[in-house]
This record gives sequence, C-alpha cells and structure tokens, in this order.
Amino acid sequence: MSISLRPAVVADCAALSDVVFRSKQSNGYDDAFMDACRAELTITARTLAQTQLWVAEDNGVLLGCAALDTQPNNRGEVSLFFVDPNVQGRGVGRMLWSTIFRLAHQSGFKTLELSADPNAVGFYAKQGFVEIGSTPSGSIKGRRLPKMQLTL
Repeated sequence: MSISLRPAVVADCAALSDVVFRSKQSNGYDDAFMDACRAELTITARTLAQTQLWVAEDNGVLLGCAALDTQPNNRGEVSLFFVDPNVQGRGVGRMLWSTIFRLAHQSGFKTLELSADPNAVGFYAKQGFVEIGSTPSGSIKGRRLPKMQLTL
C-alpha cells in the first residue's frame, strides 16, 4: 500500500460517505441504527465547508478520513475519524492521527477533544485520550457518547 493524505474535495463526498458508513457499521450496528445516523454521517459539500477534513488514499481509493476544527480556548475538536474496515490495522489510522496531531500543534491547540463511539474508546485511549464526561448523540435522541480529551 502507498498511502497518501490530502484535504478532502467535493468529488470525494460519495466515496467518503461510503467509507464512513461501512466503518461505523463494522462496529455491529444494525440497519435501523445506521439509518438514524445517515444525516449526521453523510459527507457533503457543506461538511467540507465547515471542517478541515483530510482523506487517506491509496492510488485514488479512499481509505479513511479525519477532521480537525478550531474551538474556543485553544482547543481542537476531532471528528469524522473513520477507516475503511478492509484496511483497519494497516497504518491508515496512524497516518491520519499523525496529520491531526501535526495540524493541532501548528494551530497552537492546548487540548484535543472528541465525542467517541463507545466501540472506539479503547482506540482513542491508545492515542492518549481520557474520558472527561459524555455528550448527546447528534443522531439518536437520549443516547450519550463518551467525551474524550487529550492534553497536548
């Protein structure tokens, strides 16, 4: 594999949405759950206008994505961190994290925060994040997600 990273472009939206859905569903979620998340997880031109979304690709095939946004008080918010389930464990996530950390340091962020899928808490903990509370799901009323933070 020859993985490269670049900012996402509008032409990536459909393929990225497919990667995001397959990655999310690989956590064991059923079709009803996925349908409830569809609006929140669909990558659109508006998504790209509102966030710094990076993609990992291999010879034009999109393998994953991650976003980093500026928040008040020198904080960065990580979102849309997804890796195609067919290539998980092969360094794609590591490369995306490297880019996110580089951008966070360049931006002068003191902390990074994210809302984690409960199935991904262990992955984020390996990156140095700790749970600091919970936050409401953007898709499912009454569902709460672990809120995690990393001090840089």
